[in-house]
Amino acid sequence: MQPRPTVNHSGREDGFPLTAVRLQARRFMPYQARGLYAAVLVPVPGLRQKSGGWACDEYGRVYYDPIMLTTETLEALGADLLHEIAHILRRHAIRFKRLPVMNGMKPNHKRWNIAGDCEIDDDSVLKEHLQDWCVFPHKLGLPEGKLAEWYYVNLPEDDEGGDEGGQPGDEPGEGGSGDSPGEGPPSSCDCGSGAGGPEREWELGPPDPDADPDSPEAQGMSEGELEAIRQHVAEEVRKHVQQNGIGSVSQHWQEWANETLAPPTIPWQQTLSRVMRASIEMSEGAEDYTYRKINRRQSALGGIILPAMYKPKIEVALVLDTSGSMSTQMVESGLSEINGICRAVGSAVTVFCCDTSVSASQKVVNASRVEIDRRGGTDMRVGIEAALKATPRPHVIIVVTDCETDWPDKRPSVPVVVCAVGKSSWIEHVPSWAKTVNIED
Repeated sequence: MQPRPTVNHSGREDGFPLTAVRLQARRFMPYQARGLYAAVLVPVPGLRQKSGGWACDEYGRVYYDPIMLTTETLEALGADLLHEIAHILRRHAIRFKRLPVMNGMKPNHKRWNIAGDCEIDDDSVLKEHLQDWCVFPHKLGLPEGKLAEWYYVNLPEDDEGGDEGGQPGDEPGEGGSGDSPGEGPPSSCDCGSGAGGPEREWELGPPDPDADPDSPEAQGMSEGELEAIRQHVAEEVRKHVQQNGIGSVSQHWQEWANETLAPPTIPWQQTLSRVMRASIEMSEGAEDYTYRKINRRQSALGGIILPAMYKPKIEVALVLDTSGSMSTQMVESGLSEINGICRAVGSAVTVFCCDTSVSASQKVVNASRVEIDRRGGTDMRVGIEAALKATPRPHVIIVVTDCETDWPDKRPSVPVVVCAVGKSSWIEHVPSWAKTVNIED
């Protein structure tokens, strides 16, 4: 038996309290508790007709229409919350930015939203409890268990977004919004910028440090905080499976957890050490002497000048091939190595996205912060040249590519590591002066 609806925290409408919604969502998927309780829930009256009643942004906020708390079953509300949290956990906003251009058309965030919904809603819990007008793969004649990138390419042409995206023509069944007098399906389904695309009109934008600390405007999360939550949830998924058996968590969530917790394919500490052994050893803790700094014991030694100790910092430039021959999976494979590179050198990496031209450099400590600029022909020479001109000058350049490119005629003035993705025969054309390591796609 469901608890009797009460007044929610906003005092706007009678309905189920948000604490009950979170608890119901946790009953469905206890391993997602960290994400459920970390999310900032923001009431937006009228959101139901704009987005379907629930949405999320890139800063860990989940928006909801208070009227949903009065018209939906508690089970449906719990499923709605889990759906939005899944967009955030699965990095749909970040993945949208890395989509390739198809047939000369720019990425379509409405189409991507539907594709992301298909990836999420094939879960048995959500299929059972979400409203009937929500997006499900079988309603579009598509198989279950695919990634959003696959659905994005294979969606029917008449399901690219807008009114068609939310399947509003379907009659809602038990638990849907149509159970309330005068309430039909939403005019569209839009899960917000957290599912991909630009900031929506109802969103609060980046956290405001000058706002009231207790207000939603100030309570958004950084990408680093969101990544920590993803890591925690992934670990909880593994623990839940170990304690309750393989069938206790959907295969898709298990695969997501394994991918999230997977170490980089390449042992970058060893690879970079072979290329520039002396520099890596200094970065790991071996210190050297310099007279540019004052020794902390200088005041006790009078006129004797002692050198100070210092630890050199290793600068790494990464040139990422974003040309048309690089599939989304190949780009993701390369990006997954960035975290390992950062750990190996103990500092940030400067990333240059490159096809036949180079985008602005990006200083990152985590792959999730890389913004992909794609896509055209291929010429990694311009990327290597841009890296050589960077300030500070890199000690090593790593090129992530499928190797279908021309290379500089002469050895660059700093060591180059070519991280080859896929199984292209072009790897044979990599110059002998570069150290080559391979990630099979």
